[in-house]
Amino acid sequence: MDTMPVAYVDKMIIEFTDGRVWEINVKEQLKKDNSDNIAKKLLDTLSEYKDTIKNLDFKIDVALLKADIEKKTKKIL
Repeated sequence: MDTMPVAYVDKMIIEFTDGRVWEINVKEQLKKDNSDNIAKKLLDTLSEYKDTIKNLDFKIDVALLKADIEKKTKKIL
């Protein structure tokens, strides 16, 4: 969350040591709230459960990321 803007995250999947799995649909959350608030909520969640998290996975919106990189590259060139 500190290096990847949440706008590029589709989902965050948290797997806990007890077998539970949470799938957080970040894209849906961004429709309801701004990116700064969503990033803070995600970081707070990770901090709260850090001792019980076994695995963390992010599904990235690669098409959006690619389009933004191409736009910025064209501006530079």
